[in-house]
Amino acid sequence: MTAPRETEALPAWESPAWAAVSADTVTDIFRLRNEGRQMETIPIIQEALKEDSPTRKDPNFWRALAFIHADSQGFEESKRAFWEIIKLIPNHPLAYLELCQACMACGDWDDAKMANDQALDLLAHEPIHHHEKIQATMNAATLAYRFGKPTPGRAYFASVADIPMEQMHDDVRFAVGMARLTLYHDRRAWALHERRLDTVALYKWSRDRGEEPGLPRWTVGKPGPVVFWQEQGAGDLIMALRYLPLIAESSGAPVIVRCDPPLWPIVRAMGPCVGALLGRTDVPPSHAVADLPILSAPYEFGMDGWDDIPPPVTPERYRWAPRRQPDVRIGIAWSGAKGHPGDKDRSAPVASLEEMARSFPSVTWQSLQPGECPDWMTRMVVANYGQTAELMQTLDAVITVDTSVVHLAATLGVPTWVVPPSGPEWRWGVSGPARWYGKNLRVVRRTDVRAWRGAWQRVAASVMAYLETE
Repeated sequence: MTAPRETEALPAWESPAWAAVSADTVTDIFRLRNEGRQMETIPIIQEALKEDSPTRKDPNFWRALAFIHADSQGFEESKRAFWEIIKLIPNHPLAYLELCQACMACGDWDDAKMANDQALDLLAHEPIHHHEKIQATMNAATLAYRFGKPTPGRAYFASVADIPMEQMHDDVRFAVGMARLTLYHDRRAWALHERRLDTVALYKWSRDRGEEPGLPRWTVGKPGPVVFWQEQGAGDLIMALRYLPLIAESSGAPVIVRCDPPLWPIVRAMGPCVGALLGRTDVPPSHAVADLPILSAPYEFGMDGWDDIPPPVTPERYRWAPRRQPDVRIGIAWSGAKGHPGDKDRSAPVASLEEMARSFPSVTWQSLQPGECPDWMTRMVVANYGQTAELMQTLDAVITVDTSVVHLAATLGVPTWVVPPSGPEWRWGVSGPARWYGKNLRVVRRTDVRAWRGAWQRVAASVMAYLETE
């Protein structure tokens, strides 16, 4: 779930005499949270949770508490706090929408659908372009796919994606853009997606932390060094490597890349199109003239449709080549970051992987994620993405869920199979191949959120057919 960073009150309920005292408490919690001082909210929250505290009657307190828990990946505690809001204001659509988000972060799909259905009922009188109606409709689309109902799911997405421009307020443009990216990837989608920088709480927070360089926005043809900066995860930065030569050519200067240091070896291997490498919050050099967030590159270069995606650019140092060895080595990644709100749909149960692995006659399985792994895999020990790329050069294929592994393997040219989230994600669309990486990446989609076994069986059959022809 994405929690707002600003103090945003739930509107429209009675304000009893104790509300002013509670408002001070809620304001303090949000202020400390916005400043990254969550630990200092603990004594305030402990006091507010006492049985005789009037703050327990304030929905805004429970909302603040839910967001504090979500910040530390305490999604179950966050969900319980949203239930407290429902008890206090049982007919408020925003309360149900945020409960739905918390339930999805916990993997409680039935409760998520119940909460969102309730929100849709409460919003039935609102037009489709109403902010909360759009959020509920997007939730309904995602949940329909997760429950194995793609036809109504696509219809929900389309009802948001096709909202006329003249009906859009500023606060809904980004949501409409995400729906259009998922379905169409067209020019209008990327233009609406630009609204994320002004309206999405995550970007306001990152701006406060100094993650945005603060330079003028780069546009195609503007000369001089550009700071190309990582705004989200490692996978997006790897996916955006293809734009580095284009930016360098257009600007007439090597690109300054600001990203997480473990990515530096991969970025540096892109060659002369790359200049300085900076950490996520490092101050840009004085000669930099402009900046560009990585997910704005498709808009700046005029992308208009799935067929308009530029091909990936492989760093030569890490380019994969067929091994031509008698033994078979397959890399595997089954889990993303546990704190990700979509992790319950993205990460696979290890038991489902073991069943797939047994279907191969003789394979050495290489883990491609840090930390512990099952004893039938070889543990990965690397310090950065360059070392991960070198490990991938020793493999015959990669099987993965939707993490940075899929972007790195596909960029390097490793034959790759991905099982994406069942709830559609804009990078993979709702059906068909993975157009960001072409034929080198095979997408195997689940029929519903729980259908891991069938997906892994289809992956195994496809990988074995590939290996038999090589």
